[in-house]
Amino acid sequence: MENFLVYCEEQLNMSQAARKLYIHRNTLLYRIQQLQQLLNINLQSFKQCTLLYLALKQHEQISK
Repeated sequence: MENFLVYCEEQLNMSQAARKLYIHRNTLLYRIQQLQQLLNINLQSFKQCTLLYLALKQHEQISK
């Protein structure tokens, strides 16, 4: 969840998100691909990415 949120907050820039997470870019790419397969969505689509981001942020707020 955190990896995806940082990826979105960095404007879908894999390199910047990986730097911010202190992980290798390929590790982040692998995690994003796993999320895509698990949820059966295309995270390179702005609409689908935005919907998932908003849902996770809402869940994060409720959990607090």
